[in-house]
Amino acid sequence: MQTVRQAWRMTARDWRAGELTILLLALILAVAALSSVGFLADRMRQGLAHDGCQMIAADFVVRADHPVDAAFADRAKSLGLDTANTTIFPSMVSSTAPQLASRLAAIKGVTPGYPLRGAIRIAGTPNGPDAPARGIPAPGTV
Repeated sequence: MQTVRQAWRMTARDWRAGELTILLLALILAVAALSSVGFLADRMRQGLAHDGCQMIAADFVVRADHPVDAAFADRAKSLGLDTANTTIFPSMVSSTAPQLASRLAAIKGVTPGYPLRGAIRIAGTPNGPDAPARGIPAPGTV
């Protein structure tokens, strides 16, 4: 019984001295920091999972360095899935405008129905305002 009273007295003395107060504040700060980082990471994960399909313009992407077998697309259509094909390659573009003489570009050709998720937005000038695309450009145009 005596040792319990002594322990309480020592604890009260440490509390008044401020040592336990600093320890308690450090503990509260550590818990708050871990909770906020965990909350932020969870929110970012949810946001990326929600918008990730729009970033890739589909739910699933098949990439290959050669044309994908047509049977693959036929099987997807038989399952009721929508498909779209893309072809991406690096190139050079040139313009008659002197400030845009020649530039490296990544060219992406798509089939009708692209994107399967999300929307394409096009800007008329670099860093200019954009608007939703009204469809894919006609063959032979940019």
